[in-house]
Amino acid sequence: LRQRLQRESDSNNEALSILKQLITEQPSSVAYRLALAEATKDSARIAQLSREGSQADEAIEAAIRLVDELHQEFPESDRFKFDLAETLSAITSFRPSDLQRLMRSRQLCRELVEAHPQTPEYRSLYAATLARIAGIQVSQGKSDLAASTLQEVLTQYQQLTDQFPDVLMYLFALVRTQQQLSHIHTK
Repeated sequence: LRQRLQRESDSNNEALSILKQLITEQPSSVAYRLALAEATKDSARIAQLSREGSQADEAIEAAIRLVDELHQEFPESDRFKFDLAETLSAITSFRPSDLQRLMRSRQLCRELVEAHPQTPEYRSLYAATLARIAGIQVSQGKSDLAASTLQEVLTQYQQLTDQFPDVLMYLFALVRTQQQLSHIHTK
């Protein structure tokens, strides 16, 4: 695992270097800037898997800044709103700052779902964000609030499963949510 992470880190660092050079040459390129944000988010994921917490924190904050800049520049773009919501909810370690990020992600997701209720990616990210919020609520001893949040997650995944019965990811998420809710009720 360590060798695989090192190879992935090396490849990602090379991609970051290339993207930074491309942005230097074409600073207005939205595609390069978004790719840089994605590669930076990958750096956070790799650092977290490597148990390098401070590097993961720095990378996710940098990725959030990059996507947030795009969202501020193009506030009507649902793509950047989605990317920002996804980045905000990417890494959680049950700290107050993570909850703040998740709450912001929840708001962005809610706006997307309200504007586009038939877009499954928006609804799925909304449900996943709520599930992460519920996890923090449980860790804070707020089991009743977590159960209420998970009930909303359950509703979202049930609707997705009903609408897309062949998408196993939604079914697995539904079952996992039912298990989490059951675990809270048995405490």
